[in-house]
Amino acid sequence: MASSPKKLEIGKEIKAHCGKCKMEMIHVITKIDDDKVKKVFCKGCNTTHGYKTTAEVVAKKAKSATKTPRRRKNDWTSLVAEVDDETLVDYDIKREFREMQGVRHKKFGVGVVLKVLDITKIEVSFQDGSRILVQNWE
Repeated sequence: MASSPKKLEIGKEIKAHCGKCKMEMIHVITKIDDDKVKKVFCKGCNTTHGYKTTAEVVAKKAKSATKTPRRRKNDWTSLVAEVDDETLVDYDIKREFREMQGVRHKKFGVGVVLKVLDITKIEVSFQDGSRILVQNWE
């Protein structure tokens, strides 16, 4: 005769991944919604957090490992090093820009387009920080 699965109830113990302990630990269920465990209390470090299985944590780490790392916006030096001096263009509000394009601004100096926000706005990294500038202005 097959045993029925354990009924989930607040106060019952369950194995879960603890982010603070960085391992699977015994937890006490503290919140259940729609027959799903939502919050647990770790008996190892005495913290309450969202319920995650170790398998979910491992799968999330594997997925994030395949993503390309995001560039830090404030890393102006390395951004400018990637731009060829011959391809630098003078900033003009009437011009259209693309990501990673080098621009020369009269007030802010040399910058690199981090992101095209929409048809009329770009985010540019300059030595003193990033700024939102206008493009395609008629």
